[in-house]
Amino acid sequence: MLSNPASNEEKSSIKSFSENKQEIVTEEIWKGFIKHCIVVQRLHPRSTVPGRIKKLKYLERNGIDLINLDENQVHTFFYDKIQSGSANAGLNNYVKALNSWLRYREIEKKFDKFKEHLSPIKVPSIADIQAMLEIVSERNQTDRRDRMLIVFFCKTGLRCAELCNLKLDDIDWKNAEIMVKKGKGGKDRIVPVERKVLNGINYPSLKNYINQWRYPIGDTLFTTENAPIKPVYIRKRIKDIAKKAGVPWIHPHSFRHFYATNLLKSGARITIVQQLLGHAKLSSTERYLHTSEADLRETIHNMPIYDVIRSKKKYADARFRRLYAKSTGKF
Repeated sequence: MLSNPASNEEKSSIKSFSENKQEIVTEEIWKGFIKHCIVVQRLHPRSTVPGRIKKLKYLERNGIDLINLDENQVHTFFYDKIQSGSANAGLNNYVKALNSWLRYREIEKKFDKFKEHLSPIKVPSIADIQAMLEIVSERNQTDRRDRMLIVFFCKTGLRCAELCNLKLDDIDWKNAEIMVKKGKGGKDRIVPVERKVLNGINYPSLKNYINQWRYPIGDTLFTTENAPIKPVYIRKRIKDIAKKAGVPWIHPHSFRHFYATNLLKSGARITIVQQLLGHAKLSSTERYLHTSEADLRETIHNMPIYDVIRSKKKYADARFRRLYAKSTGKF
């Protein structure tokens, strides 16, 4: 059994039902876990930490005693999930949550991740994005904001949470850059932006959006009518627009795929793309070194490939006919 003696403070806050029943984690312990995740484990407070808690609470609701963690109990949970067809990528979210919990409880145990078989990344085409922009082409604050969101995603490759956290002061108009603060892993980075995206005249520019269409709420760059914009709101808006445009598979992260893939196609070094995306590991960026289905089709259909099926006799016959036609003028 994987257990760690709780502190006196924790013991007093644990609800014990009986010696044979599950001990439930209280709000006081959850608060300690949140603090540990942010300060010690350096996890993102608004995206990663809530995700970890969500998974742990799901485990708890399904009979996993987090206070007195039993390894066999965890294995049974994963076995049932695998039998029901859960993907390894989804199971690894529970593994990460459990490992964060074990680290907080100072238990020297770490569950191994399941091997993930990553499918090829699906990248939107320019036509897909243009179709979405057509859906939000009205001259009103909501459409103009959503139009700017799509363009900004495609031109910066920001994550959804990173875009939501952008402040008006994070834009360096002079040097055409934006400062991404506390991105994934709590890291800051600078992302250069095309000048036309910032202050172009005949282009859906950020300056035009701020001066004419932005809801004047707080100091965040993107806002709703009543509050600063949130990731859940953006995801819903993008999905709704994508459905109307006939590309329901597109989500906010799809624009990040578009940005990265097009940088590499344009000849950017992969290490530069890694820095722009804020990837801690190069392997994360290497996923974008794929060719799209359209690229594959274009290569096969347009490239002159030697036909191995044609026999030598047919080639000889064809050569004879060409020579005969050339010498006699008869075709």
